[in-house]
Amino acid sequence: MESALWRQISSAFSKPPTRPVARHLRLATRGVTPYSTTHVNSDHSLQSDLFEGYNKHGWMDARRAWCHLCNEPIGTALSIHVGDRDHMNMTLMLFVAATYPRQNNPRATVTDARLYLRRLGVVPFEGGKIGTEKFHATADLRRRQELRALLSHVMRDGLVGDSLRGNAQPAHAASGEKMMKDEMTRHVVRAFPPMSAGQMTQLTHKCWGRTNLERLYDALHLDALRSPEKPVLTTKDAKGSVMRQLFFELFSALARVHEVGIECQLRSLILDEVVRRLCFELVFLQSMAYMAAVNNVWEQLEYPQQQGVELMGLN
Repeated sequence: MESALWRQISSAFSKPPTRPVARHLRLATRGVTPYSTTHVNSDHSLQSDLFEGYNKHGWMDARRAWCHLCNEPIGTALSIHVGDRDHMNMTLMLFVAATYPRQNNPRATVTDARLYLRRLGVVPFEGGKIGTEKFHATADLRRRQELRALLSHVMRDGLVGDSLRGNAQPAHAASGEKMMKDEMTRHVVRAFPPMSAGQMTQLTHKCWGRTNLERLYDALHLDALRSPEKPVLTTKDAKGSVMRQLFFELFSALARVHEVGIECQLRSLILDEVVRRLCFELVFLQSMAYMAAVNNVWEQLEYPQQQGVELMGLN
């Protein structure tokens, strides 16, 4: 049964897409195993190759100059999209939502949740939507409190601190950005299905971008760790710069601990854990921002699974 959104999308073209195989399934040309294993799919139940789905035109209404996936206007021509990078990443998130192994029916689960909340006299959430990020609030708070405690510990230990107190050199931000990219990419590789180099670039750039660094700065309430005489940061450029300086300090401290060798095991473990958790939070925050937006589109499409998305030819 076709959803209302799918009928609206397909009506913008002379005929709907009929290609039965998704564009990211290129097993013969890639020459790699068709079985992709991630922490989500440890039993090889999901069969797919490198994800490189970018059927941009499938989501665009030429008459209205509108993208149904991003819910925003496109450029002056169909070859130009206002948010190309966001569009590619949201396509990936829709694929992840559709292929995630589940035993429950998403539509029934959301309906039952809304009925249950109404019986309790609770308004479902903003706009009547049940965003998945709302269910993680308690766990997120606990996890970030632990990360903030670790940061406070390494500051008291004298390993880092200049960046958070506002005393670091601005030039260290550029070096910190380069140093954190390797660890960030490892987290993305572990968390998501295998993807092409282009798709990996689009996602990782958003994860370590200034907007996402500002999200993490605010989520950890790092303003409280700044020196009292320093002004409160209000722009994403300033907050992003501090986060990059912090990564420079952390990686530099790791190198110094290995060189000195004093309590190296414990200090290295703590520093490694801080870096790992910071990178995880950045990937998590950006992913949840995309998932919150994609969830509305997935609901309008009536929760298609992997085969349904492939038949639509939208990824």
